[in-house]
Amino acid sequence: MNPRNAYDWLLKRGRETAYLDSVRSLLVWDQRTQIPRKGHPHRTAQLAVMERLVHNRMTDPQIGERLPIVEGSELVEDPLSAEAVNIRDWRRAYDRATKVPEELAVELAQASAEGETAWEEARPRNNWLAFRPYLHRIVALSREKAEALGYAQEPYDALLDEYEPGETAGNLGSVFVQLRKALVRLLDRIRGSSNVPDTSILQRRYPHRSQDAFARLVAEKLGYDFGAGRLDPTAHPFTVGMGPGDVRMTVRFNRGFFNEAFFGVMHEAGHALYDQGLPAEHWGSRYRPRDLVHAVTGEDLNSDCLTSYLEEKYGVLYGG
Repeated sequence: MNPRNAYDWLLKRGRETAYLDSVRSLLVWDQRTQIPRKGHPHRTAQLAVMERLVHNRMTDPQIGERLPIVEGSELVEDPLSAEAVNIRDWRRAYDRATKVPEELAVELAQASAEGETAWEEARPRNNWLAFRPYLHRIVALSREKAEALGYAQEPYDALLDEYEPGETAGNLGSVFVQLRKALVRLLDRIRGSSNVPDTSILQRRYPHRSQDAFARLVAEKLGYDFGAGRLDPTAHPFTVGMGPGDVRMTVRFNRGFFNEAFFGVMHEAGHALYDQGLPAEHWGSRYRPRDLVHAVTGEDLNSDCLTSYLEEKYGVLYGG
């Protein structure tokens, strides 16, 4: 098999797996927004099965056989090409997935689904003792996953690497030290200022329906396309991209505190705008064109940075 054939097989395989993963995302979205209360046990079983299917595909030995055929070939000479980016990320995903036992991956998915349900029930009652055993199980399984993946300094490094490749808890510790110093100085200046703003507008009574209408207006003004997405209430806001033309945001309304939904929607809009701007032709692969966000902001930002950009640029404008 030549490099081009091997790459095309990996691309097709990756896209098929991405379709399964998008179905799993749809199940999670429904669990956190629409599902009937008595449907949670069945949903947990569904998510466990989906995790098994996706894990089996991501650890398929045929992936490990084809990756070396492309690695080092002319197809990946340009490190910024779609082929090179995809091969690097497929290698990384394959190496990580094959270190985690299938049963551990499934058990962690099931525990997370059960924990989500328990947390949503415990939160309005402030009954954290009811949630404690679920959290304990998730943490224990996450530690098992960290041990399976391996790490140089501490277990959290293995889990952090999944979302921020190469980052470690030790590096972040020094960042937080500097951040804390700056924030404390800023807080001292605020406390010592004679300028005391009137914040009563933030804690008036705002009906959910009015907040929902305003949140949709803000999202539209920021560029969110409701023809390719939706906004629904949830216990803890999140954004999920199912695929081209379907990127969904969620929000939590608080009748007595304006900021919660307003800044929440602004934050989620950053993730949503990024996903809505992804080229459909690259869906299911790992490639993200560098000029995607630059065209909107003039800066090279990822999804998380885009949320901060919108909050900083427009938060003052709208939030006062």
